[in-house]
Amino acid sequence: MHGQLTAKVAEAIRSKYFDQGYEVYYDHGEADNVFVGTIAVSIEEKLSRENEISQLDIAVVEQESKHIIALIEIEETSDKPKTLIGDVFAVLMGKSIQLPRGKKGEVGDWTTLLVVGKGKGHEERYEYILKMANKAKDVFGKGTSSIGNIVIDTFARDDELEPVLMRQIEEAIKRKP
Repeated sequence: MHGQLTAKVAEAIRSKYFDQGYEVYYDHGEADNVFVGTIAVSIEEKLSRENEISQLDIAVVEQESKHIIALIEIEETSDKPKTLIGDVFAVLMGKSIQLPRGKKGEVGDWTTLLVVGKGKGHEERYEYILKMANKAKDVFGKGTSSIGNIVIDTFARDDELEPVLMRQIEEAIKRKP
């Protein structure tokens, strides 16, 4: 079932980081869970069907400041360049991130965008995508392009996803001011 791995890993992340002062929202999971719902990228400050351009899988938000520390998109089946580029640029082109159930979060230099695909051995390709994305951030101006760090990472087997995400979230937490 699509998103099952993402939901499992997101719950593990939420369990680990909640007591450390972070809320973890995720898109796949039980509908009655207050942390589950759509994490949308909008081309306007307020979200509507007409201005949503993308959805993300996980958002790690500092409880006190409401700073979004990590925005995560997981591609459970591939690491195709077209998909990774779409994931990165759809976020950079937005004006705002809408968290589930009307919750607020703020994107800025403290935010890491992490795109993780299933695959291995394409580091040169990832570096090129990152180089172009970082150049484009300045062109897009304000909004979600104020993200401070963009990371593309991979996992080859399902059991590698959680350690990859935990490592990258730790790095994102270390980066915040």
